[in-house]
Amino acid sequence: MGINLVQNCLDLGIDKSKVYIVDYGLTQNQIDFLNELEIRILARPEHLLDAHPYKLKSHLFDFLSFNDIERDFLVQLDADMIMLNNPDSALKMIVSKMIEENLLIAICQDVGPSKNILEFASTYRCPNFKESLSPDELLNPYLNSGFVIYSPHFNLKEFQDIADAMEGEVVWEQNALNTICAKNPNSLLMLDPSIWNMHGILIEQFNGDTNPFLLHITSPTPNSIGTGFINFHIGDVALEPVFYRELLVNPYVHNLQTSMIQNLLTKNANLFIHHFAKNS
Repeated sequence: MGINLVQNCLDLGIDKSKVYIVDYGLTQNQIDFLNELEIRILARPEHLLDAHPYKLKSHLFDFLSFNDIERDFLVQLDADMIMLNNPDSALKMIVSKMIEENLLIAICQDVGPSKNILEFASTYRCPNFKESLSPDELLNPYLNSGFVIYSPHFNLKEFQDIADAMEGEVVWEQNALNTICAKNPNSLLMLDPSIWNMHGILIEQFNGDTNPFLLHITSPTPNSIGTGFINFHIGDVALEPVFYRELLVNPYVHNLQTSMIQNLLTKNANLFIHHFAKNS
């Protein structure tokens, strides 16, 4: 799915030099594949080699430092997304607004069953998260960290430390980000999830009648029904990409993802055969 997102970006004309893959556990075959696509990989710091994905996601500060990346506005996308339209112009408008209003982060509300932090923290196992906030702060909307824009002035080290203190709880990195946003509401720009992070029930209902930038395809909904496989062939080589959850619930999204995977395989046939065929 991550490679498919990269291909989406390239097909939509996004500058390849601005695309980074953060290594949360890539195999050598995957690394070699991305190197041949000339996509830069942010290597994991040694102290994070065996870390949980939530810990890796909250340690962006360490990744940037370890890979000598100079801070600018950062757009973080979960790998399980599909990009449908080039967001460059819209992102520039958001960044301009953030600069003008001195905002530190832009993010979407989570469209799951929890309408606010209190409801989420009362439903799932996250006592440190709940205790980190005042009664008023607990009434803030619960946010989804699948798509985030960080200002250069956002304190990534603080985010990292707060997440570490919540380690082991349900989605602790997302909760840490919620803590920071709830305590600093005036530095937050809320984005429309139907445009920037279509997930959950929005994915279940999507039929192509709008033009979102990003579909967050594996976010669970009450009607999620497991996984499925689609067989593709490149010559005599068979491939079986896995399709998750909503892709079996929503035929429109299923067909959209299928066509994008076929495009990905066709454009990179030799690379897939070389790096991923069982007999390569």
